[in-house]
Amino acid sequence: MIGFILSHRALRGDLSWLEAGLLLVLAWGHVLYALRCFRLPNRHACAHGDLTHHPRLDFWIGQTLSAILWTAPMSSYKATHVFDPARAHHHWKILLTPGESTFEEIKTLGFQPGVPNQYNWRHLQTLLLSPGFYWAQLRSGFHTAFRTGTPWERSYNLALWSLILTILIHTHEITVFLVAFTVPRILFEYVQVLRVCVEHTFPAPGPRTMASYRSMTSAIISAEPAPVFHPEDGPCERFTRWICWSFRMVFLHLPARFYVLSGDCGTHDVHTFKPGADFSNFETERLKLIKQGYPLSSTWGLIPAIDKFFSSLSIQQRNLFASHNEK
Repeated sequence: MIGFILSHRALRGDLSWLEAGLLLVLAWGHVLYALRCFRLPNRHACAHGDLTHHPRLDFWIGQTLSAILWTAPMSSYKATHVFDPARAHHHWKILLTPGESTFEEIKTLGFQPGVPNQYNWRHLQTLLLSPGFYWAQLRSGFHTAFRTGTPWERSYNLALWSLILTILIHTHEITVFLVAFTVPRILFEYVQVLRVCVEHTFPAPGPRTMASYRSMTSAIISAEPAPVFHPEDGPCERFTRWICWSFRMVFLHLPARFYVLSGDCGTHDVHTFKPGADFSNFETERLKLIKQGYPLSSTWGLIPAIDKFFSSLSIQQRNLFASHNEK
């Protein structure tokens, strides 16, 4: 809501181009953050029945969020994420195996197993700079929202968007909506790719064990350790290193926390070790698990976390994805 209010203010015409531009950037940031939180943790919590702990209410809240985001309807999301014994994302023998949702998403995005990290880094950069990728993702999202799911879900999505557009047209706010929503919705696809790259890592080749399953999800600390100084370091060097550290914390790690690692994403390993834990207090729950001796792991920063994922992919067989097609 704040994003739409700021967009409305920016488009009134009584501000300078610089003031209007800054307001729009701030507005887009608010809307993007809201969309990310809609997906994680709220829609995810609805799939597990943990948002309100009332299954039917959680289902329709989740369906509303799915409609707004143009993502899979709740019936299929709950099946592939929780219930389907052959595809359930949380089954320890199923995660990151052919047919499982994250495995298929990684495969669809074009990342390659058995290649050096640099190859997948270049592919990631190409993907994020490709207009065709965003167009394809938006088309796929539209198809998913309005052409898949049960008849009730499709009808609900159509009715919801019809209501939204009717209100916007009658209040003459359709332009504000398009300006406020379009750019964040495109950026949503950008950060979703980054999220896929840090959600899980592939285990070492070999038989799957509970230990290897638990190692596939780590916490991501969206920060970096404070500078460490030596006695011989002068005041200018100390000052420069503090400034550089502060700059990276504000302009790299803070946006990553807001937009890629939104909600409980940074401590998603708690969800693996303790399903059903209070997602709004995962940081506290994680500290409890550490004190209880659970072998939790973590990575400092988004870029090292992506590199860790690419490293886990590099030790897989080259035909990891192709073998599924041949079956």
